[in-house]
Amino acid sequence: ADFEKSSFVDVIFKDCDFSNCHFGEAYFNRCEFINCKCVGTDYHEAVCKQTGFLECQLRYANLTGIYFENVEIKKCDLTEAALSEVKYKNWTIEDSLLVGVNLFKTRLKGMDISSNEFTDAIVSDSMEELRGVRISPVQALEAARLLGMDII
Repeated sequence: ADFEKSSFVDVIFKDCDFSNCHFGEAYFNRCEFINCKCVGTDYHEAVCKQTGFLECQLRYANLTGIYFENVEIKKCDLTEAALSEVKYKNWTIEDSLLVGVNLFKTRLKGMDISSNEFTDAIVSDSMEELRGVRISPVQALEAARLLGMDII
């Protein structure tokens, strides 16, 4: 389905299957996605304000250039999702899978991602995306691996 440039205000999406749908440049305000399947869903350059994603499957989702304002992502699977060039004002990701996620040009400074599984992230050569992020000791080992270090 094509929801490109659509607008949603005060909507609860519960147990929906949006796999491979297009929400490019869509607008969400005070919305909730609860237990939704959004595998391969395209949210490029969408705007999400006061919106939550709870227990959603966002594998392979395209969130490139999305704008988040007061957004909470909790217990979601973002495996191999594209979160590049995300613009934001206050967003959190908790208890989620961030495996192979593309964070190119998305600065996480000041965020706490320590409760997430965070491995194999795609970042720039400078790793600027991870500067100032709060991580767990296990995640620090992953960051060292990204720097090319061998830990024995």
